[in-house]
Amino acid sequence: MQSIYPSYLISDRFTTHTQWGLGPNNTLLNYYIHEDEGERTGQDGYVYTSAGSSAEDQSFIDSVFARLDPLIDIDFERNDNNEGTILDIYSVYSHQDWANDTAGEVRDHDTESLSYWDVFWKESNNDASLSTFEKYIIIHEIGHSLGLSHPLEQPRHPAWNSSDTVMSYNYDEATWDGWYSETDLEALQTIWGEESDFGGNGFQLIKQSLGSSSNDKIRGTRNNDDLYGEDGDDKLIGKRGDDWIYPGSSGQRGDIIKTGPGHDRVIADPNGYAIIMDFEIGKDEIDVIDLPQKLFYEFDNGWTYISDRKDNYYIEIKGEIEFFIEDRFLF
Repeated sequence: MQSIYPSYLISDRFTTHTQWGLGPNNTLLNYYIHEDEGERTGQDGYVYTSAGSSAEDQSFIDSVFARLDPLIDIDFERNDNNEGTILDIYSVYSHQDWANDTAGEVRDHDTESLSYWDVFWKESNNDASLSTFEKYIIIHEIGHSLGLSHPLEQPRHPAWNSSDTVMSYNYDEATWDGWYSETDLEALQTIWGEESDFGGNGFQLIKQSLGSSSNDKIRGTRNNDDLYGEDGDDKLIGKRGDDWIYPGSSGQRGDIIKTGPGHDRVIADPNGYAIIMDFEIGKDEIDVIDLPQKLFYEFDNGWTYISDRKDNYYIEIKGEIEFFIEDRFLF
């Protein structure tokens, strides 16, 4: 049988679309799983019938991202709605634009502020159970959304089947082990970098709340956390809970912050540059007590920038945020 190589599986177009969705300096990918049944119309105008998603469906999809997270240099987090998400995942009974034998598809979309994917997989059992073939389709389509192509753009190439790459159409239940092949994972790591103690983008993964002088990746828990980035260009991910995030001073790129759900506080550092990906008005706040007395915010290309208007920028926030300022806090 002909060997298969990671380069056979990399789509520049798919990769670029996801990179556009992530934006510069961001490796946090939010996804959404649609839970309700019923007829819907996509952004492209095509009508499809959602099958909703069972607890088993959702658990399996969550497990795919949980298994990928420590392998590639992207962090995955599920959202309760599809506002600002990059992957929107739907189980469908039918789709207006599909042939009878279509089992799944990804569709890329662009809005003024976001590039994202609709990820479809066909409910073939018409019940709550998830078949092995449906798992294969889900993993296949998620692979596309993360930059994987069919092998040499020939999905039915007879040299390979699903045991060689989940991106092959030649599904073999007897040999498929329920996961991406080694070649699939090598291709994903080629695209996104390998997640390790010193990952492809130079970040040190720390499983505690206190950073170091290196470029650290610090993750919170579902509880209320205090996260300290200290020095370096860090990634601080609050996850759930009401978190206090101290990015500290930064290097050339700045600290990337994902506050997560909850009422979170980011404490700005005069020697740092914080890039906040998900500030929520009415829930989150920024403590600017250590910054200059006079601060200004301005909008540019879908981002909000906070500065002293003396060429010193301190905070960059995704979205155009109209702040309420009180007692040196931005709400």
